[in-house]
Amino acid sequence: MKKYFAILCLLCTILLQPNTQIHATEPSILLQREMEYMSTQILVTLYEGEEADLDAIEDIYRTYSHLADNYTAPDLTNDDPLYHENNIVTINENRGVSPVVVDQRLYDLIKLSVNHHNQSNGFFNPAIGNAIDIWKSAIYSEFMYGELPKSVFDQVQLDLEEISNSVNPSSIIFNDNDRSVFINNDNLKLDLGAIAKGYATQKTKEYLDSKNIAKYMINAGRSNIIVGVHPDDSDTNDRPFRVGLEDPLRIYQNGISGILEVRNKAVVTSGNYEQFVTYEGKVYHHIISPFDFEPKQYYHVVTIIGDDSALLDSMSTALFSMPLDQATILVQSLGIEAIFYMYDGSIETVNLTQNFRQSEPLADEPNDLTNLYIILGGVVIVGGALIIGISVYDKKKKAKGDVREDKNEA
Repeated sequence: MKKYFAILCLLCTILLQPNTQIHATEPSILLQREMEYMSTQILVTLYEGEEADLDAIEDIYRTYSHLADNYTAPDLTNDDPLYHENNIVTINENRGVSPVVVDQRLYDLIKLSVNHHNQSNGFFNPAIGNAIDIWKSAIYSEFMYGELPKSVFDQVQLDLEEISNSVNPSSIIFNDNDRSVFINNDNLKLDLGAIAKGYATQKTKEYLDSKNIAKYMINAGRSNIIVGVHPDDSDTNDRPFRVGLEDPLRIYQNGISGILEVRNKAVVTSGNYEQFVTYEGKVYHHIISPFDFEPKQYYHVVTIIGDDSALLDSMSTALFSMPLDQATILVQSLGIEAIFYMYDGSIETVNLTQNFRQSEPLADEPNDLTNLYIILGGVVIVGGALIIGISVYDKKKKAKGDVREDKNEA
């Protein structure tokens, strides 16, 4: 399960005018590379370092993209020995049959995911792969953004009932002596989609730290960024990175709920509005509770800030299925920060120490946002500001035949 949620990374000083123009002074980018791994467009920007650092970063994403792959099995005919390594597909194919020896990197990732399950009181669960697949079959269909027929919805419920007793991570058996992983329940499916990208991004940060590279920004898709120090930041010039948070309901000015200022932090967000269907007036999105396999309606967006991108990736999924009182306790216990875009459109914050400027609500209907929709329909770099996001409004327009061409990459 992977989340594609809206983050707006504002890389330079911006001023959002009512006519949606963006004014910016673009910092000097030394090195930049776009890559695609884990079904995600990743943009790496370094303000110091060398080409070899980009190569090393790409190798990290490439490695975990294969090891955590839930769909493509190892390919022994590939010239690259990485693709000979056992991965999640291999483990799932051998569930209930035999242990699978895996690379140390994958072994550590799986063990961490089980640890995060315990830290989250079970709200993050890497063992619900079957439930995720069942919902994906309904969401990624001709009914996406529309109403599920009763027959399809009923079949989903029947399929979920069949796997309801096969989601306990205790069925994942580790052997530290030979680095083998064995799933002793042949109806349990392992899925690392809600942690793998964050984990790879954290490994990238560790690499940059080892090279004493402090000035960088990594945008790992629409849901996960990690930043160092802004190139214009100094003792005499206070210049953090600025991250604009998507406003899916379009009730705040300029299409964002607020701007977050960060240095040396990871920011991860989960949202309910990019992958969903409806049934009898209820939205069924792709982030499901591991307890009843149903999506919850507490929030539209959960954004969390901290030092560990892997932890944030898994916990953003966990928090999405918790009511605010439980979510607050978990956020405080983990020592992270959170911004909750509630289901009614209000904003709640927990433990927030970063500077967050919440946007003003719109006074009237957003009649002047045509240009903003065009900007937010894909990924566009305008004057140094990277803007990513698709709203419910845009999605529904597409579902009804909107023929406007959206850009997928800058």
